[in-house]
Amino acid sequence: MSSFDDVTSLASSRSIHTIVHNDASPLTLSRRKTLSDPLALHHASRDHVYAGLRCSQVTLEDLRTPNRVATPNIIATLPAGKAVVAVKRLKDSAVPWGLAVSGLCNQLLIFDVRYACQPLLELSGHVNSYHTTLAMATSPDDTVVFAGGSDHRLRAWSTVTGEQLRPPPNDRRSVLSMSYRHLVEHVDIAEDLTVRVAAAGDILRFAPHHAHPGT
Repeated sequence: MSSFDDVTSLASSRSIHTIVHNDASPLTLSRRKTLSDPLALHHASRDHVYAGLRCSQVTLEDLRTPNRVATPNIIATLPAGKAVVAVKRLKDSAVPWGLAVSGLCNQLLIFDVRYACQPLLELSGHVNSYHTTLAMATSPDDTVVFAGGSDHRLRAWSTVTGEQLRPPPNDRRSVLSMSYRHLVEHVDIAEDLTVRVAAAGDILRFAPHHAHPGT
């Protein structure tokens, strides 16, 4: 599920359902067919939705235009041919035309949405063999991407250089040092760099001193 203003889109079997909810008009529901099951959605604007598909592709859906299931707007394809499980369009101030994409088979990549063939960066060290619900989030300025791993850890990388960011030496309380009891399925980074991590029934809050990764 992803929302922007008064629009919410939900993933379903080989389709996206979009709900428009505002005071000016009645509640409306529309359905768009997709190439395969969408496992990840990101509303970059009210009208534009990025859909990460089980078939390893990312499409850009323009909600203002007719459904193009026969000729989809494919903007990225994972090299290993595995399912896309998280996707986010990055701010142009961080990575112009950048798109962060996470997939099975330990894939975490940065694409240029203008060129679907090859990723700009491959972020090494990500761990995800088969989980479809692991968290992926970015810092408020989109220069750092955080991703939960199948090994119950949280890692971070620069979206600009692709370098993996490390916790401060000997800081066992860092958000990047901990081994969590459960899979990290949600991460939120506030403007002051406070990080909140949700892992099953645990919700942990890390103050900026322990949340901000070092190099």
